[in-house]
Amino acid sequence: MSRVMLNPQRLFDRLWQSRHPLRRRRSRWRQAANWLLLLVLLGIIGGYNYLTDSERVRAMARDYLSNLLGAQVHIGSASLSLTEGLRLDRVSVMVPGLRRSWWCSARGCGCRKI
Repeated sequence: MSRVMLNPQRLFDRLWQSRHPLRRRRSRWRQAANWLLLLVLLGIIGGYNYLTDSERVRAMARDYLSNLLGAQVHIGSASLSLTEGLRLDRVSVMVPGLRRSWWCSARGCGCRKI
């Protein structure tokens, strides 16, 4: 095995190290903690996307209002966000026993925690 001698021309050549020679190596515990933190943050982002899915929110709001009022409820669109709260658009409540098919309707309504 040949031995490489350092001389002024080859002083800054990278012979075998893939990292900076003065940088401290991260411990395995710190690498595992970084991966765990990344997975937790990705889980939070995925959970937020699942909880604020418009189709899921609309179905939950429709079922809740139907059970609460005892009537058929139609919701055009629904959105849920941290800043705006719950917003329902084009809501109509229909009672089957009435002469007119719809009981009331609203262009939009919102529910926000202050």
